[in-house]
Amino acid sequence: MNDDIQSKMEFIINQQAQFAANIQAHDERLNRLENIVTRLAEATVSNVENLNESRKELEEAQKRVGEALERLAEAQAHTDKRLDALIYIVREERERRNGKS
Repeated sequence: MNDDIQSKMEFIINQQAQFAANIQAHDERLNRLENIVTRLAEATVSNVENLNESRKELEEAQKRVGEALERLAEAQAHTDKRLDALIYIVREERERRNGKS
């Protein structure tokens, strides 16, 4: 019976050793997983910050483009008025010359 008890004890000790090794491997995997999740979270935060900064820059650029378009429209209106005045002068001059002919 001593041999039977001895083999059972060895089996239990081996099982406990295997269980301890499995727990250690599990803990190591959890630590690696935790590190991966932390890096992913940090990368996500960084990407969100970059996106927010890019969005702000885009909004500022769109505002500048809008302001430039307003100035261009004002300049075009001024040019149109001057061109209309020139056309009027040319027509008046042509009519004056045609009237003298």
